[in-house]
Amino acid sequence: MTGLACGAMRFAYWRPTALRDEEKLDEARKLLYEVLAEGNEEQVGVARNILEQLDED
Repeated sequence: MTGLACGAMRFAYWRPTALRDEEKLDEARKLLYEVLAEGNEEQVGVARNILEQLDED
């Protein structure tokens, strides 16, 4: 698998949402930017979508 490992990918999907729920937006964004830098195409797309949701909140 290219990009982040499978476990890291699952983490990247749920952790930013949990951080958002805890109002830890800076931490969520930091994790998502790491995914943008290191993730594969699918992971980057998901990270961008979550970042857009954070910007809407």
